[in-house]
Amino acid sequence: MSLEEWFKNGLLKISQSNPEEIKHLLETIKNDFSDCLNPDLSLDWQFKIAYSSILNCGIAALAAEGYRPASDSHHYWTIQSFKHTLKLDSDIIDLLDDFRKKRNRSSYERTGMITRREVNEIIELSKKIQAILMEWLRKNHRNLI
Repeated sequence: MSLEEWFKNGLLKISQSNPEEIKHLLETIKNDFSDCLNPDLSLDWQFKIAYSSILNCGIAALAAEGYRPASDSHHYWTIQSFKHTLKLDSDIIDLLDDFRKKRNRSSYERTGMITRREVNEIIELSKKIQAILMEWLRKNHRNLI
């Protein structure tokens, strides 16, 4: 399904994007990414903050396309939207969805389940997605940055 079909099915809302909103999202992404690198934080918090930076990349891409998530499952749909916005491949989206589930479990069920390897992996993925987002914005939505 396309983003327009998602909108018709109530998964997205129309959102008039502007440069100030995108600037704020990009600053949030940058701050989250910087914070997740803090070695004084627990692995759980580093993971959650890196996840947040990725989620905000998805929200920024949707905003640039004129949408915002509408449903209770907005984390899931934001991650799935990367295939339509940034054209991320299904392996990356599947990994992001696994990270989404892990973040939920570590937030609501049990702390201390995040490994150093997972933190390193999500940090590297965040860095990669941020670069893809910036290139995509410059190419497709230069008026917003």
